Amino acid sequence: MILLAPDKFKGTMSAREVADAMSRGLRRAGVSDDVVFLPMADGGEGTPEAFDAEPVSGVSGAYRLSDDAVLVMSCSLAGANLLSLSPEMRSSALVGEAVMRLAPRFRDIYIGIGGTSSADAGAGFLYSLGWTFVDSSGRRIDEVPTPAVLARRGLSEVIPSGVDGPGLVGLCDVACPMLPCDGLSSLSAMDFVRQKGFVSHSQRAVVANAFALVASCVASSLPAFGGAGGGLGYAVGAVPGSKCRLGAEAVIDFHYGLFEGARLVITGEGSIDEQTAGGKCVDSIFRYCCRRSVPVLAVGGRVTDATRYPMTIACQAADAPLPDKRTAMNLVSDAVAEWASENLVFCK
Repeated sequence: MILLAPDKFKGTMSAREVADAMSRGLRRAGVSDDVVFLPMADGGEGTPEAFDAEPVSGVSGAYRLSDDAVLVMSCSLAGANLLSLSPEMRSSALVGEAVMRLAPRFRDIYIGIGGTSSADAGAGFLYSLGWTFVDSSGRRIDEVPTPAVLARRGLSEVIPSGVDGPGLVGLCDVACPMLPCDGLSSLSAMDFVRQKGFVSHSQRAVVANAFALVASCVASSLPAFGGAGGGLGYAVGAVPGSKCRLGAEAVIDFHYGLFEGARLVITGEGSIDEQTAGGKCVDSIFRYCCRRSVPVLAVGGRVTDATRYPMTIACQAADAPLPDKRTAMNLVSDAVAEWASENLVFCK
């Protein structure tokens, strides 16, 4: 059996569409193995589908995992829905509001941390949980503490709510600290803020200030995941009893039987680059399969760093423009067909 387990190609194809293109490529190459689809996700878009979760009525961005567990998607509450706001005004507050609404009904609340457009160090999330923010003049901040608010008012203290909440588990799309930290990762949250819209020097200074202020006033027990979701992972780690893990690893564990039965796994994502090794789907699958001696083919829409993954193919040049969906599906199908025709015999 060949397992097709790609992530989405963001902005172009869903994970299922990528898997379909891969399957067509295999068939064109004459591959007759059973082919199983497993559209992957890493805590961002597509995560509810990867867990076969159903929407929770009346709560936007929430999906029922079981009678006792629910999944809250930060990409739905602090993602594209905030793009009309300037980056400095975006907040993770809606994620916290959803958690508070769901807390009376569910024992465990999982938070998919990925695909956010906010980078507020999770300050809005904690504010919605009832934490108190005090500015540099000693006054309580009675507005959502966005990066712009923190730049204007400063921050001298953050006081936990003191109320026991539900068990929180962050499913993070990347494992890196919020601020650069020797020994944890070569990446930090600052490496991801440009793609969230913080492009100018002044904007990046505002978000760096927010990260530094929150870090000085809030202690997180999970710094290795602090950079996920523009610092939302840091805030989740500050809540007593919380946990964080890579979202891609959680999806793999949920479907572990499929990986155990595969003779080849084909994964992929829109860009295989220096950020991939932070725990994205390709990296998580590669590490899992390496421990079980299952070969992995990684397919990238673009590839700028394939040093960690021995079998990697790029669908187009790294500087090529983003293709439309039909073109992208054909590129994936062609790349997989060519590779399978030349190499698949060696995976038997």
